[in-house]
Amino acid sequence: MDSIRVFKKAFPEQNNYQQETLVKTILKTTYGAHDATEDIDTLVMLLKQTKFSGSDLLSFSFPPLAAHQSLLFGKEKSNNITLLHVLIANGVVKHNTAENIAGSGLNYSHLYKMFKQKAFDTVNHDIYCVKNSKQWVLSQRNGFCLI
Repeated sequence: MDSIRVFKKAFPEQNNYQQETLVKTILKTTYGAHDATEDIDTLVMLLKQTKFSGSDLLSFSFPPLAAHQSLLFGKEKSNNITLLHVLIANGVVKHNTAENIAGSGLNYSHLYKMFKQKAFDTVNHDIYCVKNSKQWVLSQRNGFCLI
């Protein structure tokens, strides 16, 4: 569930939607932030204050496929990002771009192979490759995406 969207809809007058701030302003108390159990308990209390029904709250949830894809992206990113740090450190790519590359499943050796195969568009500075039978492009304009 996207709790920030829930709280923005329920409490539009708030300036800050961090959980600690909402607990202070809505529940008029404090709690042990960053403790998993207390975070969940206070999140439940805040959600009750919204007065939304269960079906209303469902409209703020993520589809299971989106959650699955996010988990896969995170796994690929953690597996591949370390080897891309050299590109970040040398200013070849920005950190966010490197994270998107890593999350796609590509790593430094893939990029090196593409460089050796001259899979670069020297006019637009785009990089083209095929991974998992899909064509990808790393574009300065659009970031890393399927084509």
